[in-house]
Amino acid sequence: MAADITHVALMARARRLEQAAIADDLDAVHAELCGLRNALVDHLHAEADSLEGLGTAVAEVISAGQHRLLSTVDELLNRVGDGDGADCACVQRSLEVTRALARQARLETAVLRDHAQRRPGR
Repeated sequence: MAADITHVALMARARRLEQAAIADDLDAVHAELCGLRNALVDHLHAEADSLEGLGTAVAEVISAGQHRLLSTVDELLNRVGDGDGADCACVQRSLEVTRALARQARLETAVLRDHAQRRPGR
């Protein structure tokens, strides 16, 4: 499943973000956040076609989760980019990003798998 591989790659990026935050390396945190954000945007665009085939309510739930995740990343990116990053709470926020990403990946994987199994001709 290509989506699973993409989710795995996103999770690996989130873990690198955590490691940078734990090391208190704000430059690395910023770099990992930028990379994660770019990968996340690419992932959302790649999944957009898959979401179109889902029911409206399900697609809206997934889309809302994706936008919430992107907003969380953006908020942390803004905090790291502001001044010295003293108010970042980077470790806590990086863990929040990882948890949110894991939840979103589980939701998307389960919904897309269920949708694929329900398609006619299977």
